[in-house]
Amino acid sequence: MTFLVRVLFRRNDTWQGTVCWKEKGEQASFRSFLELLIMVDSAVRRAGFQRESGASGEVTA
Repeated sequence: MTFLVRVLFRRNDTWQGTVCWKEKGEQASFRSFLELLIMVDSAVRRAGFQRESGASGEVTA
């Protein structure tokens, strides 16, 4: 999965900008870093990816 994040402003000690999910062509604005994380997490969950740990501890999808 590929996300393009554009940080347009840094205000109130956080980021504001846009995130684009390249594979789906979806774009959304975010008002904080936490909101960005929630958006990306939601997109990953909708795509059906599950978190798996490899032998060396790396996370793969």
